[in-house]
Amino acid sequence: MQRLSVVLHTAVAWQTVNELACGESGIVHATTSSSEFNSTPYTLMPTTTVVRVLVAAAGNFLEWYDFAVYGIFASDIGNAFFPPEDSPTTALIKTYSIFAGAFFIRPLGGIFFGHIGDTLGREVALLFTIMLMATPTLVIGLLPTYTEIGIASPLLLALMRMLQGLAAGGELPGALVYAVESAGPRHRAMMGALCQATGVGSLLASLVAAILHWILGDTAVREWGWRVPFVLGAGIAVVACFLRRNFKPTAPFLEAKAAAAASTPRRVGCCAWLASLPLAKTMRSSWRSVLRIVCASPLGMVGFYGFFVFIPSWLRHTRLFDAAFALNVAVMLLWACVVVGGGMLADRTPPTRCCTRCSGSGRPCLALHGIPLVSVLGALAVAVIAPFLFIALNAECQSVDSAELLCVGYYPPEVFIPILCLGVIAHGCHVGPLQAWFVLSLKQTGSRYSSLGVAYNVGAALLGGTTPLINTALTATSVGAAGAGGVEVVDAFPDPSAISAHTFSDVLT
Repeated sequence: MQRLSVVLHTAVAWQTVNELACGESGIVHATTSSSEFNSTPYTLMPTTTVVRVLVAAAGNFLEWYDFAVYGIFASDIGNAFFPPEDSPTTALIKTYSIFAGAFFIRPLGGIFFGHIGDTLGREVALLFTIMLMATPTLVIGLLPTYTEIGIASPLLLALMRMLQGLAAGGELPGALVYAVESAGPRHRAMMGALCQATGVGSLLASLVAAILHWILGDTAVREWGWRVPFVLGAGIAVVACFLRRNFKPTAPFLEAKAAAAASTPRRVGCCAWLASLPLAKTMRSSWRSVLRIVCASPLGMVGFYGFFVFIPSWLRHTRLFDAAFALNVAVMLLWACVVVGGGMLADRTPPTRCCTRCSGSGRPCLALHGIPLVSVLGALAVAVIAPFLFIALNAECQSVDSAELLCVGYYPPEVFIPILCLGVIAHGCHVGPLQAWFVLSLKQTGSRYSSLGVAYNVGAALLGGTTPLINTALTATSVGAAGAGGVEVVDAFPDPSAISAHTFSDVLT
């Protein structure tokens, strides 16, 4: 009987995937009201919904994979695309500058694909984003080096990264909106966490890097082996395009579109058309929610690229820890489990309801209303753990005798690894439950994609993409790696306080 049950569940899963491929499945039905995660009785989620969410997150898997590959092989990319006379640290900083530049283009991608998602459908935008992301990924793997075509090489690299950033600007917001709108009231945080857990694309990137170094050796990887992961990324994109090609719209989107068509009078003129755009509606009525997400989103990006991009690259660059890639694979797997677990826990626990008021005015100065408590505690834990973690990256400690390492701030692996694991657990607890809150705090379904695309990507551009660049520059100065940990601390504190600032916006008004 047990075997029969397994066979039946497997058959249902394959039938669902086949429906997605053949276009026979119906509209995704779910409610999108902003009620609390745990306000209704718990029920099991249909298999079809789970499969749809996983397929929606497939493109986000490629996004994390691409960005992690670029960060992990940053030193090799710097050697290939920048002048040979540059020092390794200078080339690394230039490489991370291009990495950061891709993040600054992401808000434009959020606006562009957000408009498509709010007018034509979330599924249309998600198909376009994965197609746009695939081409630059393949091209980067085939680009000639600086010694072959000169200055054109880094310029083409920057252009490809800009295109990737444009696509990434619409990918994660779209996947989050689609997943949360498809989920039931008691599964929204978990579905949002599943989208975030596709950060294990970085796990695949680290695993590919470790295998390449094991098979080819450091010399071959530095010369040409770093190109292989980019070519593999194009293959992932083809699979994601196949699975997404017949996506169906969510019921909330169709309801919002029908309501807008019935209630909005037909107006002519450029000004009237601009006023009817989803982004314009957002700026008029939901700017407070956008502000909250801008304040809340950077820590997720800063922590992720700090833990899983900067740390392994810097450990390899400074030779502080020989098994950097293997360590990255292990902690990434731990992080993904914590992210999903945090989402499941948020679906079963009440959100925070903390509010203090200014004396005299009675207006709220600080509010955490509606934020999963797990997320708030995770942010505070990151702020506590980060300084101890980044002190361990000080490259100046390599020449110190092992008996004196702890005295000067360098932790041996048996101390450094547990601290890293604690930081990763805290970060996973923070970002897992927060993703559904991003979507549910935007109450207007007709402009939700555009709103999240702008808010999330502005926060990511401000701090997320610049994390490896800032950390590398700080560790190369007299400030040392402790300054890199300070970036995490400074970013963590606005998160639990400004995150839900009808607080801050009420004071402004």
